[in-house]
Amino acid sequence: TGHLLSACARAGAHDGDAGLRARGLLLVDGLAACQARLGTGYLSAFLEELFDRLRAGKPAWAPFYTLHKLMAGLLDTWQLSGSDTARRVLHGMVEWTARWVQPFGEDAMARVLEREYGGMNETLYAYAALTGEARWRELAHRFDRERILGPLAAGKDELQGLHVNTTLPQLVGAARGAEVTGDARLGRAARFLWTTVTERRCYCTGGTSNEESWNKPPGELAQELSGYTQECCVTYNLRKLGRQVLAWTGDARVADHLERTLWNGILGAQHPEDGAKLYYVPLAPGFWKLFGTPLHDFWCCSGSMAEAFATLGDGVYWKDDRGLYVSQYVASTLDWTEQGLRLEQRTRFPSEDVARFTVRAARPVRTTIRFRVPSWCRGGQATLNGRALEAFAEPGS
Repeated sequence: TGHLLSACARAGAHDGDAGLRARGLLLVDGLAACQARLGTGYLSAFLEELFDRLRAGKPAWAPFYTLHKLMAGLLDTWQLSGSDTARRVLHGMVEWTARWVQPFGEDAMARVLEREYGGMNETLYAYAALTGEARWRELAHRFDRERILGPLAAGKDELQGLHVNTTLPQLVGAARGAEVTGDARLGRAARFLWTTVTERRCYCTGGTSNEESWNKPPGELAQELSGYTQECCVTYNLRKLGRQVLAWTGDARVADHLERTLWNGILGAQHPEDGAKLYYVPLAPGFWKLFGTPLHDFWCCSGSMAEAFATLGDGVYWKDDRGLYVSQYVASTLDWTEQGLRLEQRTRFPSEDVARFTVRAARPVRTTIRFRVPSWCRGGQATLNGRALEAFAEPGS
């Protein structure tokens, strides 16, 4: 439900899809009614008893993971669809979370964080930034998992044996925490994780994980090929982290990796006839794609991939005070309203190796447009109004 809320809000904001936006708002109204009936701020599709079991150290599969997804969907609906109801429901869940963790000391909270909790810190840091209330930053920090963050902040890859989709959202949250609090240590941990995973734990497709885990030391992938490689939720979260690193650094190599995961991990994950999704992208020789079925197979990756297909426009273009950046080569149109510019990109990449751009301006505007030269590009050239440009950047810049 949380992924669907995000997908509806993003499709409504990016594509102007009024029908999907309305569907998201209808869902929020229903969730608000459920939360009001419970009367405590709690909201989930399972009984609160699951959190009692988590508190007692008994088996309880990932209750905070599910809460995080729902809270993230509500946050997107509030921000992108302008729903005050979504804000109120989210606030109730945040208040409930604060009461639940309040009795825990540091050691007890660390035990809670050993159970998969998604990116609770990410959404709580974002909520703190939007409300300006320091208490929510403190609550978010309680979901920073020190056992994982410490080695990463020190530049140590101790990821072997970890469940990948448990770890990645926690570092997406650390990256958000670095932005909200200015904590450089959180930022170092997030950036090092992205670097070590993409350079030493990824397949040529850009994806990572085998049977949901990192099973070998960094750089050892020969024995990591199976029918259960590259979990789609992992690609979804690795792309989220990559977009944050790209925003910090502007490094074209990060955009190169986002390109590989887009074409090899997202676009092929949806069945063209019925929209069913993959759980894994199998990389074992001779293996095949195993799609879910519309009524009998619904996985975590069904949700993350539904949201991914509503965010295909994310990261194609970037801007800063120096101008515009073309990060990805996909047929698209950008309306840069502040500058009164429209940029139209026409391409059939990767079926052809040409991209054509047309700039339309309501009035004369002086700005700079920077085009990524992919690291795989050799012998490329650029022309402006039919005239060859003298300069052409190095691949990967």
